[in-house]
Amino acid sequence: LLSGHRETLMDAQIMIARLAGRKGPRIELPMKVLTRMAPMLDPVARRFGSDAFGPGTLEAIRMSPIVNRNKAGTELGYQPRSIETTLADLVDFFVAENLLTVRGR
Repeated sequence: LLSGHRETLMDAQIMIARLAGRKGPRIELPMKVLTRMAPMLDPVARRFGSDAFGPGTLEAIRMSPIVNRNKAGTELGYQPRSIETTLADLVDFFVAENLLTVRGR
């Protein structure tokens, strides 16, 4: 579980797309729609090596727990970093692992 700045999944996807020099998603589907579409989309996604529409992934998105970081901050000095820094590091990791090509770099 992670604690820090809360962002919607849509906002995070838009930030990642911008960092990767790509167009981000244009529409946001309600969880109810995604859940109903998942049984049809999951087999297709798995053929491409993705579990983006698997039951576990959708359940994690649906739960979106709020985590209290006060104890970690008090006892360990934990300070969350910005979502932009975290997502930039994620994109850099994917590029280093040859899982993503960044356009415009």
